Amino acid sequence: IKEMSVRLTEGEEKTLITKVLLPAGEHQLRIGNSNIVKVYVFAHRPVDLSRQVFGEYCSARARPYEVKIDRKNNRYMIKAAGTDFFHGEDSYATAYLKKPIKGNFVATVKVVKYGPGTHEWYRTGLFVRNNITKSYDTGEGSLGSVLLFVSPGRAGMDWDEHGDGCMHKASSQNHPVYEPTPMWIRLVRHGNSFSGYVSYDGVNWTVSRHTEDIPGIEDAVHLGLAAGGPDEKQYTVWFEDFNLEVENSKNKD
Repeated sequence: IKEMSVRLTEGEEKTLITKVLLPAGEHQLRIGNSNIVKVYVFAHRPVDLSRQVFGEYCSARARPYEVKIDRKNNRYMIKAAGTDFFHGEDSYATAYLKKPIKGNFVATVKVVKYGPGTHEWYRTGLFVRNNITKSYDTGEGSLGSVLLFVSPGRAGMDWDEHGDGCMHKASSQNHPVYEPTPMWIRLVRHGNSFSGYVSYDGVNWTVSRHTEDIPGIEDAVHLGLAAGGPDEKQYTVWFEDFNLEVENSKNKD
């Protein structure tokens, strides 16, 4: 498809970046002498979020809370407390799309900033759940939980690996610097598994995490922006530029 050449002096390093736009279908790719990798490309279309209906929800342990949704300017604010947005605590507030998203999708949002003194484990990000209004904190939680998160200190993913309604699986890493806002995060659904990516400049996606198949996840899921604290104190995060593209299929809305 494409060849690139580079001339290096002794001790010199250069980064080569190539972008290829593949049509929908199955492709087999090889870079140099690497193994062949199968890549599946789905036809997709953007969703006009300014025309979508948003809802808000807060679990009992994440209160008090406040959610602001500015669809016209594509800006959002979540202020929430919580005991932890992980394990059985499952405490969070969310601004979510009321119409469930069917099939594969790519969601991206910019995390603009945190309020002063935000805890380093105040998880904020893109959250998927069969029913986002059924948290595990006070009763039986909805299945299908996947959270791509950033906090002032770390970036990673949490998910429900056991299909019991709460997130026990986590994979994360420290930021290169503390609170490197703004940050861009991207969540991709492919079948019943997910991939998450984080960028510190909006161009290069330097953090990546991947789940196995999520037990009990449905074809249509809720998608939202969410946040939750670890220490019962209230913190604030601001988002903007929420973007969503969905699989374009005759069998999907």
